[in-house]
Amino acid sequence: MKSFQESPPLYKALGAIGLLALVGFTVAFMNIPWDWSMFMDDTAYNSWMPNVTNMPRAIHDEIFHYLAMGRFYPVKYIANLLKWRYLPNDPYIFRYFNYGVFLLATSIGSLTALQVNRKRLAVSGAFAAGGLFFFLLGSSLLHKPILEIISLNPLGETWVCLFLAMGAFCLVREQWSVKFVLARFFFLVVALSKEPAALVFFASSLHYAYRAWLEPHSRKKWALHAAFDFLLFGLFLAMSLNLLAHSSWEKAAYFGSTPWLTYAHDFFYKLARYALWTSPFVAGFIYCRREIVSFFRDPALGGAIIFFATFAMSYEVFMSSQGIVAYQEVPAAMGFFCLFALLTAALAASGALERAVYRSGLVLLLLFCLSYYVSLSRWQRFVRGIVEPRRAVTNLIQTGYTFTIFVPFGEIYGHLELLLKQYNPSSQVFEIDKNVASLEPRLRGKIFVFEFPTYMGDLPKERLSELERMAGGWESVTDAHTYRIYVGKKTFGERPL
Repeated sequence: MKSFQESPPLYKALGAIGLLALVGFTVAFMNIPWDWSMFMDDTAYNSWMPNVTNMPRAIHDEIFHYLAMGRFYPVKYIANLLKWRYLPNDPYIFRYFNYGVFLLATSIGSLTALQVNRKRLAVSGAFAAGGLFFFLLGSSLLHKPILEIISLNPLGETWVCLFLAMGAFCLVREQWSVKFVLARFFFLVVALSKEPAALVFFASSLHYAYRAWLEPHSRKKWALHAAFDFLLFGLFLAMSLNLLAHSSWEKAAYFGSTPWLTYAHDFFYKLARYALWTSPFVAGFIYCRREIVSFFRDPALGGAIIFFATFAMSYEVFMSSQGIVAYQEVPAAMGFFCLFALLTAALAASGALERAVYRSGLVLLLLFCLSYYVSLSRWQRFVRGIVEPRRAVTNLIQTGYTFTIFVPFGEIYGHLELLLKQYNPSSQVFEIDKNVASLEPRLRGKIFVFEFPTYMGDLPKERLSELERMAGGWESVTDAHTYRIYVGKKTFGERPL
């Protein structure tokens, strides 16, 4: 087996590309002026979690609060309580912690890919462990949704990714206690981090079923494990449906509220967008399609491919009913990353990667650089879209004057309502809906309209025209790329700004 120092120049070059990608991202990450985001959870959690004194009671109350709404993912509640209670209450510290979790999850995912292919890599003599590992780790930055682990603090999807990687690493091991006990423990934590993540048991059941089909001499063993995991998936599905049926939460959650044409559009849009983000790998896999087909003859490698592909695609199908917001794709993106890393390591072991790079290396490198630039720039744009408006709104609220804020429909309304209660109770916030004209008798001070094109899209023109009429025209419009502030001319009430 060759060490990294003895490996062919190709693998040293791949390692260098991965390291450069990580260094470039880290530099960009460290130069972002972090702040709390516009998400409701950041504001709500900051209002009480740092002051928790009875942690068991707080965990109990959070679990039963969400149970009443038909939601049950306690790992998220516990993780957020621990983060907000014991980490310094500083947005920079939170993001550095998130970055550490991101690196840990993607590192374990990369090691899983190498673990599955360890025998093939050793036999081929192409096992450049360091170079291949750092290349796979750096390639995680092309899977843009995973980067939301860093930018968003309260995500349950963060823990789905971490424990999915840990469970998959155990699943591909040969030791009985690790493969069948420890892996299921981590998958249980995955399922308790976000309801749709229970699909991990559906994926593992197909993994075992595939091995049962491919290995007749061990068919009974694999079939029993497949049935057991499918039973676990069924239990989680039944529990979720039962909770929703008896909850105060919106009954049309997930599939129910989405027209089928919209759902299909969002699903295929997400797949196309993902193919563009990861275009160098997609192009390489198309070029090496014959070798990839042959991988399915190997029970361990084929089973691992089935596991990651099933989890990624089923999660993508499930969450396409929620629109095209990137953070909802985070677990699917983690599945795709592990799948792509697995296939890349297998192609390296077979020698197909080396042949592809020598024939089309320049094109693949250009695609890698372009995809890296697009992923990084769009991530920075998203971060600015949730951090800069928060700073602008907070500065306005803390002036102490009375005014009325209009914001798009969504969780930003609850976020601003909490901020106003804390810092400026004389002012008010309303959601922009079809009945904005009916609110005119309740207006106080000047009208401020906030628009968040990066995060929530542009406001409908008819709503903006109606607000402009109510405000007596716009005194000023501030366009800061990630947000716009419209200030009305007319003053309502006795305390003008």
